[in-house]
Amino acid sequence: MARALLLASALTVTVGCGPARSVEPPVKVTPDAGAWFDEDLARCRIGGAAPRTVDEVIARINALPMPVSAPCFTASLPRPLSLVATTSRFSAQPAGGPDDPRLFIFTPGALLSVVIGGKAKDLLEIGELVTDNRTLKAEIVFPVAAPITRDAAYAHLDYAPTITSCGLCHTGEEVHPAHPLARTSIAFRPVARTLMSLDRARALSAACDPAVERERCVAWASVFGFGEVVPGTFPAAFADFIK
Repeated sequence: MARALLLASALTVTVGCGPARSVEPPVKVTPDAGAWFDEDLARCRIGGAAPRTVDEVIARINALPMPVSAPCFTASLPRPLSLVATTSRFSAQPAGGPDDPRLFIFTPGALLSVVIGGKAKDLLEIGELVTDNRTLKAEIVFPVAAPITRDAAYAHLDYAPTITSCGLCHTGEEVHPAHPLARTSIAFRPVARTLMSLDRARALSAACDPAVERERCVAWASVFGFGEVVPGTFPAAFADFIK
Protein backbone atom coordinates (compact mmCIF):
# COMPACT_ATOMS: atom_id res chain seq x y z
CA MET A 1 0.00 0.00 0.00
CA ALA A 2 1.07 3.53 -0.62
CA ARG A 3 2.72 5.43 2.18
CA ALA A 4 3.55 9.09 2.41
CA LEU A 5 6.08 11.03 4.45
CA LEU A 6 4.48 14.44 4.76
CA LEU A 7 6.57 17.42 5.84
CA ALA A 8 5.45 20.94 6.66
CA SER A 9 6.26 23.81 8.99
CA ALA A 10 4.33 24.23 12.24
CA LEU A 11 1.34 26.55 11.95
CA THR A 12 -0.15 28.92 14.49
CA VAL A 13 -3.81 29.82 14.17
CA THR A 14 -6.23 32.06 16.03
CA VAL A 15 -10.00 31.73 16.36
CA GLY A 16 -11.97 34.89 17.06
CA CYS A 17 -10.59 36.40 20.25
CA GLY A 18 -9.28 33.07 21.55
CA PRO A 19 -5.63 32.22 22.21
CA ALA A 20 -3.25 31.16 19.48
CA ARG A 21 -2.97 27.40 18.98
CA SER A 22 0.04 25.61 17.56
CA VAL A 23 -0.53 22.83 15.03
CA GLU A 24 2.34 20.37 14.81
CA PRO A 25 3.96 19.22 11.56
CA PRO A 26 2.45 16.15 9.84
CA VAL A 27 3.64 12.64 10.53
CA LYS A 28 4.20 9.47 8.54
CA VAL A 29 0.97 7.48 8.10
CA THR A 30 -0.07 4.01 6.97
CA PRO A 31 -3.57 3.41 5.54
CA ASP A 32 -6.01 1.24 7.48
CA ALA A 33 -6.27 -2.33 6.15
CA GLY A 34 -7.55 -2.44 2.56
CA ALA A 35 -7.88 1.33 2.23
CA TRP A 36 -7.28 3.42 -0.86
CA PHE A 37 -4.74 6.15 -0.20
CA ASP A 38 -5.72 9.39 -1.97
CA GLU A 39 -2.66 11.46 -2.82
CA ASP A 40 -4.76 14.65 -3.15
CA LEU A 41 -5.69 14.43 0.53
CA ALA A 42 -2.05 14.16 1.62
CA ARG A 43 -1.86 17.97 1.77
CA CYS A 44 -4.44 17.88 4.56
CA ARG A 45 -2.23 15.93 6.99
CA ILE A 46 -1.15 18.84 9.18
CA GLY A 47 -0.62 16.88 12.40
CA GLY A 48 -1.60 18.22 15.82
CA ALA A 49 -3.99 16.93 18.49
CA ALA A 50 -7.61 16.00 17.86
CA PRO A 51 -9.95 18.99 18.36
CA ARG A 52 -11.82 18.90 21.66
CA THR A 53 -14.00 22.00 21.25
CA VAL A 54 -15.82 23.98 18.58
CA ASP A 55 -13.05 26.58 18.67
CA GLU A 56 -10.39 23.92 18.13
CA VAL A 57 -12.32 22.56 15.13
CA ILE A 58 -12.33 26.06 13.64
CA ALA A 59 -8.61 26.42 14.37
CA ARG A 60 -7.87 23.15 12.59
CA ILE A 61 -9.92 24.15 9.55
CA ASN A 62 -8.11 27.49 9.38
CA ALA A 63 -4.74 25.70 9.54
CA LEU A 64 -5.55 23.55 6.50
CA PRO A 65 -4.68 24.58 2.93
CA MET A 66 -7.61 26.42 1.38
CA PRO A 67 -10.08 25.56 0.00
CA VAL A 68 -10.94 22.97 2.64
CA SER A 69 -13.40 20.15 1.89
CA ALA A 70 -15.14 17.88 4.38
CA PRO A 71 -12.85 14.95 3.40
CA CYS A 72 -9.79 17.20 3.83
CA PHE A 73 -10.85 17.95 7.41
CA THR A 74 -11.50 14.28 8.17
CA ALA A 75 -8.16 13.26 6.66
CA SER A 76 -6.39 15.79 8.87
CA LEU A 77 -7.52 14.16 12.11
CA PRO A 78 -4.92 12.16 14.06
CA ARG A 79 -5.11 8.38 14.19
CA PRO A 80 -6.29 6.00 15.46
CA LEU A 81 -9.68 7.36 14.41
CA SER A 82 -12.47 6.25 16.74
CA LEU A 83 -15.86 6.08 15.04
CA VAL A 84 -19.39 4.68 14.91
CA ALA A 85 -21.30 4.40 11.62
CA THR A 86 -25.09 4.65 11.29
CA THR A 87 -27.52 4.43 8.39
CA SER A 88 -30.17 6.54 10.16
CA ARG A 89 -31.93 9.09 7.95
CA PHE A 90 -33.68 10.86 10.86
CA SER A 91 -31.34 13.80 11.30
CA ALA A 92 -30.54 17.24 9.96
CA GLN A 93 -27.39 15.44 8.75
CA PRO A 94 -28.88 12.16 7.45
CA ALA A 95 -27.00 9.19 6.08
CA GLY A 96 -26.99 9.25 2.30
CA GLY A 97 -28.26 5.68 2.05
CA PRO A 98 -27.49 2.14 3.21
CA ASP A 99 -23.99 2.32 1.68
CA ASP A 100 -23.31 5.97 2.56
CA PRO A 101 -23.44 6.08 6.37
CA ARG A 102 -23.19 8.94 8.79
CA LEU A 103 -19.94 8.61 10.73
CA PHE A 104 -19.54 9.77 14.33
CA ILE A 105 -15.90 10.50 15.13
CA PHE A 106 -14.95 10.64 18.82
CA THR A 107 -12.34 12.98 20.28
CA PRO A 108 -11.59 13.50 24.01
CA GLY A 109 -14.09 16.34 24.31
CA ALA A 110 -16.35 16.25 21.28
CA LEU A 111 -18.31 14.19 18.77
CA LEU A 112 -17.81 15.09 15.13
CA SER A 113 -20.03 13.68 12.39
CA VAL A 114 -19.64 13.52 8.63
CA VAL A 115 -21.53 11.71 5.85
CA ILE A 116 -19.98 9.71 3.02
CA GLY A 117 -22.55 10.68 0.39
CA GLY A 118 -25.92 12.33 -0.12
CA LYS A 119 -27.24 15.81 0.56
CA ALA A 120 -25.29 16.19 3.83
CA LYS A 121 -21.87 15.23 2.44
CA ASP A 122 -20.56 18.81 2.73
CA LEU A 123 -21.54 19.27 6.38
CA LEU A 124 -19.55 18.76 9.56
CA GLU A 125 -21.66 18.49 12.71
CA ILE A 126 -19.95 19.25 16.03
CA GLY A 127 -21.14 18.30 19.50
CA GLU A 128 -18.84 19.71 22.19
CA LEU A 129 -19.43 17.96 25.51
CA VAL A 130 -20.50 20.39 28.24
CA THR A 131 -21.92 17.77 30.66
CA ASP A 132 -22.14 13.99 30.55
CA ASN A 133 -25.31 14.14 28.42
CA ARG A 134 -25.43 17.63 26.89
CA THR A 135 -23.47 19.05 23.97
CA LEU A 136 -22.89 22.44 22.43
CA LYS A 137 -24.09 22.06 18.84
CA ALA A 138 -22.34 23.64 15.85
CA GLU A 139 -22.15 23.06 12.12
CA ILE A 140 -19.64 23.87 9.39
CA VAL A 141 -20.52 23.99 5.70
CA PHE A 142 -17.80 23.01 3.21
CA PRO A 143 -15.97 23.93 1.11
CA VAL A 144 -14.29 26.60 3.24
CA ALA A 145 -12.46 29.00 0.95
CA ALA A 146 -11.04 31.44 3.53
CA PRO A 147 -10.37 31.49 7.29
CA ILE A 148 -13.54 31.40 9.38
CA THR A 149 -14.59 32.66 12.82
CA ARG A 150 -17.04 31.41 15.46
CA ASP A 151 -19.87 32.97 13.46
CA ALA A 152 -19.54 30.26 10.81
CA ALA A 153 -20.07 27.51 13.39
CA TYR A 154 -23.50 28.74 14.46
CA ALA A 155 -24.90 30.89 11.65
CA HIS A 156 -25.94 27.98 9.41
CA LEU A 157 -28.32 26.48 11.97
CA ASP A 158 -31.95 27.39 11.31
CA TYR A 159 -33.36 29.55 14.07
CA ALA A 160 -37.08 29.50 14.85
CA PRO A 161 -38.48 31.90 17.46
CA THR A 162 -37.52 29.61 20.37
CA ILE A 163 -35.36 26.71 19.11
CA THR A 164 -32.81 25.86 16.42
CA SER A 165 -33.02 23.12 13.81
CA CYS A 166 -30.99 20.96 16.22
CA GLY A 167 -33.60 21.52 18.92
CA LEU A 168 -36.28 19.87 16.83
CA CYS A 169 -34.73 16.52 17.82
CA HIS A 170 -32.34 17.40 20.64
CA THR A 171 -34.59 18.60 23.45
CA GLY A 172 -33.86 21.01 26.26
CA GLU A 173 -32.06 23.73 24.31
CA GLU A 174 -30.33 26.39 26.38
CA VAL A 175 -28.29 29.47 25.50
CA HIS A 176 -24.51 29.04 25.80
CA PRO A 177 -22.05 31.92 26.38
CA ALA A 178 -19.68 30.86 23.56
CA HIS A 179 -21.63 32.92 21.01
CA PRO A 180 -24.95 34.81 20.82
CA LEU A 181 -26.34 32.00 18.64
CA ALA A 182 -24.76 29.10 20.56
CA ARG A 183 -27.10 26.51 22.09
CA THR A 184 -26.65 23.35 24.14
CA SER A 185 -29.11 20.45 24.21
CA ILE A 186 -29.55 16.80 25.12
CA ALA A 187 -27.18 14.42 23.31
CA PHE A 188 -28.36 11.18 21.74
CA ARG A 189 -26.84 8.04 20.29
CA PRO A 190 -28.34 6.25 17.26
CA VAL A 191 -30.48 3.23 18.06
CA ALA A 192 -28.84 -0.16 17.61
CA ARG A 193 -30.87 -1.21 14.57
CA THR A 194 -29.33 1.61 12.50
CA LEU A 195 -25.70 0.85 13.35
CA MET A 196 -23.25 -0.32 10.70
CA SER A 197 -20.31 -2.45 11.81
CA LEU A 198 -16.81 -1.13 11.36
CA ASP A 199 -16.04 -4.17 9.20
CA ARG A 200 -18.93 -3.28 6.89
CA ALA A 201 -17.79 0.34 6.63
CA ARG A 202 -14.24 -0.82 5.93
CA ALA A 203 -15.51 -3.18 3.22
CA LEU A 204 -17.50 -0.38 1.54
CA SER A 205 -14.39 1.78 1.56
CA ALA A 206 -12.23 -0.97 0.06
CA ALA A 207 -14.83 -1.72 -2.64
CA CYS A 208 -15.16 1.90 -3.79
CA ASP A 209 -13.80 2.42 -7.32
CA PRO A 210 -12.31 5.91 -7.72
CA ALA A 211 -12.46 5.57 -11.50
CA VAL A 212 -16.26 5.33 -11.26
CA GLU A 213 -17.21 7.47 -8.23
CA ARG A 214 -14.17 9.46 -7.22
CA GLU A 215 -15.91 11.95 -4.91
CA ARG A 216 -17.41 9.19 -2.78
CA CYS A 217 -14.13 7.27 -2.73
CA VAL A 218 -12.28 10.39 -1.59
CA ALA A 219 -14.71 10.63 1.34
CA TRP A 220 -13.98 7.00 2.26
CA ALA A 221 -10.24 7.54 1.80
CA SER A 222 -10.34 10.45 4.26
CA VAL A 223 -11.53 7.98 6.90
CA PHE A 224 -9.57 4.80 6.19
CA GLY A 225 -6.65 6.04 4.09
CA PHE A 226 -4.51 7.65 6.78
CA GLY A 227 -4.06 5.18 9.59
CA GLU A 228 -5.85 2.85 11.98
CA VAL A 229 -9.62 3.14 12.55
CA VAL A 230 -11.14 1.65 15.70
CA PRO A 231 -14.69 1.25 17.09
CA GLY A 232 -15.97 4.21 19.07
CA THR A 233 -18.28 4.19 22.09
CA PHE A 234 -20.96 6.72 22.93
CA PRO A 235 -20.94 8.02 26.52
CA ALA A 236 -23.14 5.90 28.77
CA ALA A 237 -25.26 8.91 29.76
CA PHE A 238 -26.41 9.51 26.17
CA ALA A 239 -29.99 8.40 25.49
CA ASP A 240 -31.11 6.42 22.44
CA PHE A 241 -32.60 8.52 19.67
CA ILE A 242 -36.31 7.69 19.69
CA LYS A 243 -36.88 7.36 15.89
